[in-house]
Amino acid sequence: MHIHLLIPNLFWPDASLKETIKHWSLPALETILTKSQLNQQPSEGIEAWLCETFGISKQQDWPIAPITLSLDDPNYSLKSSSKYWLRADPVHLRIANNHLLLADSQMFKISLTEASQITDTFNRYFSKDEISFAAFYPDRWYMGLPRIPNLQTRPLSYVSGKNINAQLPMTTEKGLAHKILNEVQMLLHEHPINLAREIQGDLIINSVWLWGGGILPKQFCCNFDQVWSNYPITQALANLCNAPHYPLPPDTNEWLQSTTKGNHLVVIDLLQKKAQYKIINEWYDCINQLEQKWFSPLLNAIKKDQIKQLTIHTFNQDLVKQFKLTPRGLWKFWSFNKAFSTFH
Repeated sequence: MHIHLLIPNLFWPDASLKETIKHWSLPALETILTKSQLNQQPSEGIEAWLCETFGISKQQDWPIAPITLSLDDPNYSLKSSSKYWLRADPVHLRIANNHLLLADSQMFKISLTEASQITDTFNRYFSKDEISFAAFYPDRWYMGLPRIPNLQTRPLSYVSGKNINAQLPMTTEKGLAHKILNEVQMLLHEHPINLAREIQGDLIINSVWLWGGGILPKQFCCNFDQVWSNYPITQALANLCNAPHYPLPPDTNEWLQSTTKGNHLVVIDLLQKKAQYKIINEWYDCINQLEQKWFSPLLNAIKKDQIKQLTIHTFNQDLVKQFKLTPRGLWKFWSFNKAFSTFH
């Protein structure tokens, strides 16, 4: 059995916490990382890695919008499979020190009723331009264009919690994205939903983030016998490949009881929000939970030869780091465990 464990933000995104985490004790994870063969290479992030892994080529963007749309509403996607789609996810922007900080829906709650009312407003306004909006989930909105624009964007996961001044969509079509965003922000400014949210003390939805544009790919491939994930992009890709896919189990032991022999992809995205928004205490608590529920049982399973190979894939800035461990690797007696902080 070979398990690919995909964990975004297993390491803190910068070196600022190296002293803080120097004394953390994570024996199972430290053993796995120390005894593994490390390979690292440039990466555009989790979205790019998943697309490449499932045999999808980059268009102007990695075509996440049509891929997740196929999951959120298969009938809608099939009717519009040749249409160009962008994700247009709800965000809150605020000015801080002469730049704009972006907060995505991980930092606020929004209902499907609110999302539908806002996108209905967009549809009435943009109908003259043949631009359509759809929201099948509260936090995943879509914008369909009548033609393929010359437009490149950054994934929402790349900009969440960051200054977006240098991350706005790039286009050679003068004013395209800028015009759409300006008009969207104008519609949101005095929308009844936002007026109600403000009274209730909730963050208002004052913009959308355009990203992941493209047309639904015609071909996909999956080299995994089973996929385990709560991450929508992974679920959508597995679904398009007709690959068996299941929700993420709570721990390794339950996963081992449910799985079969073969090649498995397990996606754990519990750390992403904590790292993006620099919530160190929650990130630390989550790492400790993963140590108990996943890394320690995984290490025991490797020692017992239940797992022939474990490969951890994680992303740090513009790199993907891959730690590959086999039962034989545990026999490196000359390799003393390194502290978790040394891998940052």
